[in-house]
Amino acid sequence: MADQLVTIASRALVQLGEEPISTWEDNDNAIRAKVEIEPLLQEQLQRRRWSFAEVARPLAQLTGVEPVAPYQYVFQLPSDYLAARRTDPRGSYQIVSDQLHTNRSPVTLHYTRNVEVERTPPYFQKLLCLELAAALCVAVTGSANKAVTFESKAERAFGVASQRDGSSHPQPGLPLGPLIDARG
Repeated sequence: MADQLVTIASRALVQLGEEPISTWEDNDNAIRAKVEIEPLLQEQLQRRRWSFAEVARPLAQLTGVEPVAPYQYVFQLPSDYLAARRTDPRGSYQIVSDQLHTNRSPVTLHYTRNVEVERTPPYFQKLLCLELAAALCVAVTGSANKAVTFESKAERAFGVASQRDGSSHPQPGLPLGPLIDARG
């Protein structure tokens, strides 16, 4: 993962008018980029329901662990867990540390998983690059105006990425119902 993250950071720095980097130790800007990129990756993965990061897995029930009130069961969250979306069967739940507490058993969790950047599509990597450029812009260039420009570019990239990701799994249309069908 580190090689692809360095490549994305290098592209972000080049967009800011800096020299490309090949390692995290190349210069001060490389170190700045290293500090920023992992949190940005996590933030972007959680920002929307990316098709490449969404999974559903049955959870392992924990025994010998007291559930928090008012719940009856405790389950272990997967090691790649980032954010819960819903459970099957549906019901209320509470996330405590690395556990899910609920009144349902067994439980399948639909969640956003942590994805290595190499396993993300190009549109997501471009988004991450622009987000990183926006985050580093003031520190690297000293220009708040340029930072606003990169924030705007990143927002547009988010829209494009969302559209591309959404087109890979279109939502089914609403059923029209018997009254519409009767119109012939």
